[in-house]
Amino acid sequence: MKSEYLKGERSEVPHFLGINYFRQNNVSFFNKMSIAILNVIFKLKYTGKEEQNRYGYDKTGGAFIGRFAKSVNPGAEDKDVFQINYRFSSLNNPFPLKYLIDEIVEVAPGLYLGQLLFATERILKPYDPSLPDREYGYEYFGCFLLMDDEWYTRKIQIGFDITPWEK
Repeated sequence: MKSEYLKGERSEVPHFLGINYFRQNNVSFFNKMSIAILNVIFKLKYTGKEEQNRYGYDKTGGAFIGRFAKSVNPGAEDKDVFQINYRFSSLNNPFPLKYLIDEIVEVAPGLYLGQLLFATERILKPYDPSLPDREYGYEYFGCFLLMDDEWYTRKIQIGFDITPWEK
């Protein structure tokens, strides 16, 4: 049986409900500025003290449905990705998040490269997952990197950081 979040979804693959978590303490200046911008755009919500103490995160925002799927990126439709879809109206995501689909691929064990794809067509109409992806005119808007603890430890060991002005 399908979740109430997936009204109109045409895929039978397993889906996962998720939400983004953000930590504001003990992070770089770049991360603090990014979170401040995200807070303005997406109206992030504070987590409870118990969650802050247990996991170290203090804000949440951006509910999504995750699943394995074909890419919505024009020219890469044949590529398998893990898709993070913020578009379902039942998730109640604000503008511009409600037009976003992130796609993630594993480039090495524990290291993931992601891309942000925003709908540029049919944006005044509610998202309908039964329509072909090409109807929404998804366009690439940026990328991100995710890593497990082993990669993070290695990053620290080699001194790789994108904010050298903080050293």
